[in-house]
Amino acid sequence: MKSKKQGKKSNKKDIKKFKADVLQERLLSEYLINSSFDGILAFDNECRYTVWNTGMERISGLSKDKVIGKYAFDVFPFLKETGEDKVFREALSGKSVITKDRIYKVPETGQEGFFEGRYSPIRNEEGEIIGGLGIIHDITVRKKMEELLVENERRFRSLIESAPNVIVFLDPNHKIIEFNEEAEKLYGKKREDIMGKNYLDLFISKDIREIIAKDIKKVLSGLPTRNFENEIITKDGTKKVLAWNVNRILDFNNRPIGVMAIGQDITEIKEKEKELGILSKFPSQNVNPVMRVTEQGKLIYANRSSSYLLKAWKCKINTLLPGHIVPSIKESYISGKNKTIDINQDDKKYLFAIVPIKGQGYINMYGTDITEYMKSREAFNVLQLKNEAILASVTDIIMEVDKNKVYTWANKSGYDFFGDDVIGKEAAYFFEGEQKTYEVVNPLFNGDESTIYVESWQRRKDGEKRLLAWWCRVLKDKNGNVIGSLSSARDITEQRKVEEEIKNSEERLKILYENAPDAIYLYDSKGNIIDGNRKAEEIIGYKREELIGKNMLTAGIFPFNQIQKVTKILASTIVGKQGGPIDVVLKRKDGSLVPIETTAYPVKIHGESVIMGIGRDITDRKKKEDEIIKSQKIESLSVLAGGIAHDFNNILTHILGNIDIAKHLTDKEGKIYKILDDAEKGGFQATSLTRQLLTFAKGGEPIKEICFIKDIVKDSATFVLRGSSCRCEFSIDKGIWLARVDPGQIGQVIDNLVINAKQAMREGGVVKISISSYIVDEELILPLEKGEYIKICIRDSGVGIPKENLNKIFDPYFTTKNEGSGLGLSTVYSIIKKHNGHITVQSESGKGTEFCIYIPAYKGKIEKPVKEENIIEKDSGRVLIMDDDKAVLNVLSRMLKHIGYEVVSTNDGKEAIKVYKESMNSGKPFDAVILDLTVRAGMGGKLAISELLKIDPNVKAVASSGYSDDSTAAEHKNLGFKEFLGKPYVPEKLSKVLKSIKAQK
Repeated sequence: MKSKKQGKKSNKKDIKKFKADVLQERLLSEYLINSSFDGILAFDNECRYTVWNTGMERISGLSKDKVIGKYAFDVFPFLKETGEDKVFREALSGKSVITKDRIYKVPETGQEGFFEGRYSPIRNEEGEIIGGLGIIHDITVRKKMEELLVENERRFRSLIESAPNVIVFLDPNHKIIEFNEEAEKLYGKKREDIMGKNYLDLFISKDIREIIAKDIKKVLSGLPTRNFENEIITKDGTKKVLAWNVNRILDFNNRPIGVMAIGQDITEIKEKEKELGILSKFPSQNVNPVMRVTEQGKLIYANRSSSYLLKAWKCKINTLLPGHIVPSIKESYISGKNKTIDINQDDKKYLFAIVPIKGQGYINMYGTDITEYMKSREAFNVLQLKNEAILASVTDIIMEVDKNKVYTWANKSGYDFFGDDVIGKEAAYFFEGEQKTYEVVNPLFNGDESTIYVESWQRRKDGEKRLLAWWCRVLKDKNGNVIGSLSSARDITEQRKVEEEIKNSEERLKILYENAPDAIYLYDSKGNIIDGNRKAEEIIGYKREELIGKNMLTAGIFPFNQIQKVTKILASTIVGKQGGPIDVVLKRKDGSLVPIETTAYPVKIHGESVIMGIGRDITDRKKKEDEIIKSQKIESLSVLAGGIAHDFNNILTHILGNIDIAKHLTDKEGKIYKILDDAEKGGFQATSLTRQLLTFAKGGEPIKEICFIKDIVKDSATFVLRGSSCRCEFSIDKGIWLARVDPGQIGQVIDNLVINAKQAMREGGVVKISISSYIVDEELILPLEKGEYIKICIRDSGVGIPKENLNKIFDPYFTTKNEGSGLGLSTVYSIIKKHNGHITVQSESGKGTEFCIYIPAYKGKIEKPVKEENIIEKDSGRVLIMDDDKAVLNVLSRMLKHIGYEVVSTNDGKEAIKVYKESMNSGKPFDAVILDLTVRAGMGGKLAISELLKIDPNVKAVASSGYSDDSTAAEHKNLGFKEFLGKPYVPEKLSKVLKSIKAQK
């Protein structure tokens, strides 16, 4: 039997273990709660807050220290104004309650907006209610977007209804999706009666339907099409002739989603064309310009309304109309067919009908002022683009359905979720499982104007079942008739999982705790160890039972020289502050040492102060840091080596070239020839040194160029800062990888970031931009797939970003500037994500900001060099050479003349381009061009070849450089060079290369 003393020890150990389990489960519950994006709070039976997660801190602006333990309605008086106090009471009485569209305003921080809440009771193990749980969803952004959408819809309707012309919108299947008042008057049909019906079947006669359909198809494909006319029968039975201008409508992904047709009633013009026998019957009273001209364009009559145009043209009776009008007159007269033309004069725009009068030898011109119509159309286009930009930046799904609950419109997020073919499908097509979604939203289709909330399981385009939270509002036409519904949705699948885990987490928390990748340990304020997880046991080498109850400072797990660090972090947590992160060394049970990065957090459980420490084994990271330091030293040396190699090659080119020429001018059997030959051999031995230096400087295998991202960065940054008090300093690594990117979008990213940097340095300063190649592997903590990347960092020394704003800067519409829209950085974030990249930010108030961008690199195949025989092949022709080193120019010129070529020398790319162009114009073109790639203080070969290709697409150019490795050759073939010559030049190689490219077609 156990003694009483042994029994007490055993009980004490069990109690400690029980306490440790309780503490770790509560601790992990807090971890899950704080990981939720939504606000999560809890309150006791007296409505005093007991839980306040980071989501609630973000929404209210109040930290949990200012809220925990306080009476809810003292902290937030608005809760009683909105009736939220009753909801608290209902939750405490055992009910689950949902509130919608509630307004919040926090007096202390001034933060305000809209929220929706879900409240439920919290029960203990006996089922007694001990408090309430609230999950708060901030809907401020969504509410603002709904208001903006309504306002844009109103402005859109106002624009098309105020237009003096017929406006009809059709989808790609010719179904009517918009119809303005002028169209209603003309056709005698109400908008709501014909929406969704086929326009061609309703209003176009069978004999021309196929022609109109083909024209619409051309417009949708982006091909140019004619402006056409057609005759219709109006509601009172009269015939009307309409002239149509048709343009396609694109969504935010530049996909055609329909056409906009703007029609002008030209019936009167057509009738007057037929009736015109005696010109004086009506033109003088016509408010629009009317003219008569000869077939040569000479004016023989003009009414009073034409005086403005004639004065502007400086044209009188019996003089010719302006030259840009006459060709259309002649074309119409010769063909005998009517023709319409647009005429712009100052700030006015006219549409003229040119009508040849058969057998009379003259042409009538009937004009109408379409200035206001074009302004309305331009305003509509601007509004459409603005709407598309706004909707493209919204991450929530936005969908529109008609009265039959068929999708008629979607934003980008909607297409991303449901697929490109979502339009035309009924909403129920995507439902998963039995649900009452239609029953909930049906009041909208009966005219209910409130916002209706519903949750629905739906099928994503990849087939995955996801839970969407929908906020739905009715859509009505101008007469108040229901035409459909506009809804926004958010995927809350993950959020719901978190909620369920918070309610049922006991076993899951245990598993998470035990299988965490980092060591988690608990100790009290005196440093006594309470518990540790499995990873902690693995790192330290002790079982937790061996350490529980021992003091971490005296248990022997820290070497003596680490005690001061550990004491410092312990002291921070005792006064309620986070300790660390710091690097410390642990002493394992077997005596070996292991470096860890540890952070300590003070927490309270049941009023007892407890410290949670999280430790990570950083052995591999330390090794990697040492390697990085080594690689940085090597990189510095490689830059130096590359520069030395380049200059040394130029010197060797001069020396060896002259030696080779001297050898050819000397008797091969003489002593001088042998001396020169020995000197040449020594020189070529020196070239092996440059090759080693180049190999060291260049590093790994080269890649083919798709886009020089460094040029985009330099051009964009320089342009943005032009004329400002700020300037750029560039730090660009040699051999930067190529990238497959959209130059316009990447330029926009650089523009936005450099503009931010400039605005942060109001008094001026330096924007430091670095570009480097970067490799990501599984060891690096970046949300990127492993592989090669280009890293671009932009740093300023401005005011910096406050710590509390760092996690918000990429949110749409977030800005701290009076003049800003808040879309710049969210646009940057979107573009980088679309390029499968990543962006990070580091900043501190008053100390500047640094953004780093990671863009995937592009790699291609490298052609293998062909081994050539060392024979000088004599030839003839004209060769243009360019190099900024006069000595190199002289020796290259001598070599070429020795081979048999006529040579013209230039010092930089601009001069080479000028000489090449002059030679082409004079009829004496060059047979070949040799361009040095690198020119100090001037245009090098890389830029020069691009200009030469514009002048002569067949230019036969050779790239030359001191960097004579295969990667350079392959890289510059992609730029348009035919071949590559490395320095120093070898006459045999030089002759073969030139003869080879001359033979190319």
